[in-house]
Amino acid sequence: MKIKLLISAAAFFLIISDLSAGTHYNAEITGFSGDGRYAALKVSAIEDGSGFYYLSVRLLDVFRNRFVSPEFSGRQKDDEPEENVKKRVYRKAGSCFRKYRIGSSINLQPLKLEGTELEKSFNYNNKNYSIKITETDSDIKCNSMAGLFPAKGYSISLNEKILDKVISPGGKLGCSYHYIIDSAFSFKGHVIIIYRALTPGFEGPDSTPLFSSATLE
Repeated sequence: MKIKLLISAAAFFLIISDLSAGTHYNAEITGFSGDGRYAALKVSAIEDGSGFYYLSVRLLDVFRNRFVSPEFSGRQKDDEPEENVKKRVYRKAGSCFRKYRIGSSINLQPLKLEGTELEKSFNYNNKNYSIKITETDSDIKCNSMAGLFPAKGYSISLNEKILDKVISPGGKLGCSYHYIIDSAFSFKGHVIIIYRALTPGFEGPDSTPLFSSATLE
């Protein structure tokens, strides 16, 4: 998939603490299909510079580690209430939520991660797992108010099995120069890993969430 915990019976969500003065996008897991296969992922932020509220939602096939819907997004217009942005985005996403029968009654379990920004481990059913991000150099330079940063691609793996890989940064990732493993959550023998790409922002690094999933054997 190329392309951030409070849990209740009504919804799941995680809010990651702010990393910088740039835009920090919060990632929320807001629901699942009844069998736990499809997860609804929400990304939101008050954008650095403009101060506008941004929201996007997308559905992930947890079993296959692939998005099964387009990204439904919206951005605040002038003094528009944030609630209007939410209504507009979820109205666009409504048919996909119905198609995949997304609800909010599954208890997602946070996994205790230990390690560094690029490599963390956890235990599940008495078996140890290792999440690792390998950054790869490129010839691209990221321009920012603090100067130039060498852009990096990445691969992310679980117990040495590569889940996702981006050779050259760009596109929706922007000019990424560093990646950070954030958190991981399990449900019915599967894991969703949340990690972040850092890109130069208006007043500091922007922190954008990425998602990968895998089966826990």
